[in-house]
Amino acid sequence: MEILKKIFQYGLITYTSLYLALSGHVIYDFNANHRKWLEENVKNELVIKNFSANLEGKVKELTFAGETHVYNEKESSFSKDFVKQFDLALIEGGDSNNFNLSNGVFLGLSFIPVTVSVLYISLGNGRYFTNPTLKEFVKDSGVPMYNLEGKTDGGLETLSFSQKAQILGLFSVAAILGPLMYYKAKKFSSLISFEEDEKKEKEAKDYVDRIANKILRNTQMAKEIVNQLKSKEAKKILIVVGKRHIDGLIKNLSQKIIFEGRP
Repeated sequence: MEILKKIFQYGLITYTSLYLALSGHVIYDFNANHRKWLEENVKNELVIKNFSANLEGKVKELTFAGETHVYNEKESSFSKDFVKQFDLALIEGGDSNNFNLSNGVFLGLSFIPVTVSVLYISLGNGRYFTNPTLKEFVKDSGVPMYNLEGKTDGGLETLSFSQKAQILGLFSVAAILGPLMYYKAKKFSSLISFEEDEKKEKEAKDYVDRIANKILRNTQMAKEIVNQLKSKEAKKILIVVGKRHIDGLIKNLSQKIIFEGRP
């Protein structure tokens, strides 16, 4: 038993030393080289799709904006003026006044793993929480806004205990790897997966889609979009969702709306 204790102690000391040493190199590399590279090479990767939509004889102009929920500087800069042209914005997520205990515990447990992992990933791919998003610019612009997942906790509302545990596990592993995620993220803009093999990349993203209930949420959001289009007089409407929701949403909505101008 004493031997196991010593092995654990030495292992922990070694891991901590490596973690700190690699973190020091991350800070050096970012400030000496990578920050400048990001300033010169980062791209606006928002996916913009425009349609004319006919719903029960009413024609409305719909613009879908597919985002990675943490923005780089080019995306944030583009978004500032982009939102001003719209009469209404429909945004993925909820606006809960009845935040439940289960979701509170999940967010509490995931706060440190998410913060640590996203910190290293953000340094690598240039996506920072400090960069304002479309949702924030919509609020500042005064454009009327509605959350597509209503008075709920948004995506959290649909997750089972098992799904929350899997998501917590993913972020915990990323936090344990810490600085290694920085080096991975330097090659990728995604916050979901960092696989160089195309098949593995697809499998990883499909796995995340399943545990995040993408299909179920697409159905719910599509229903709410139709309700808003029917009830609001707005003619130019911005719909902001995660990139991996767009195709599913459009497919779902095409069963209820006549689209024109599909790119």
